[in-house]
Amino acid sequence: MRLPGWFLIAAAVLPTVLWLSEIGPDVLAGQPSTSATTWEVPTNPVHVLDLALFLPAVCASGVLLLRRDRVGYGTAVGSLVFLGFICLPILRTPFVAQVRGDVPSWSVMIPISFIAATTLVVLRRLLHTMRPNPDAIVGESS
Repeated sequence: MRLPGWFLIAAAVLPTVLWLSEIGPDVLAGQPSTSATTWEVPTNPVHVLDLALFLPAVCASGVLLLRRDRVGYGTAVGSLVFLGFICLPILRTPFVAQVRGDVPSWSVMIPISFIAATTLVVLRRLLHTMRPNPDAIVGESS
């Protein structure tokens, strides 16, 4: 459970650092969020939802999994599935931008593809580890 646990913690910490690297300088300069200003919204909804809900939940899942808490097993699977799903719209964005005539940001494809693939590998490993041992079940009923 160490690999999935630490992966979830890293998957929570890295975006937190990235979001705070934008938010911090904006707050210290006394100006609105750079990304929110670009989107013409009061605040960046991705930052709000990630920092308030998603990233703390993912980190907690990782910690619980490392502690071998039973809640960690269930929440870790959900967290990994969700992490995999949130990569999909990011991977789609450059294609949509190109179709719309905007300048696509193809540089995002490599790191997000790596994160998506790694998430799937970690999820598979976690599910394989959690699979019940049929011999142990037969042995218990004897």
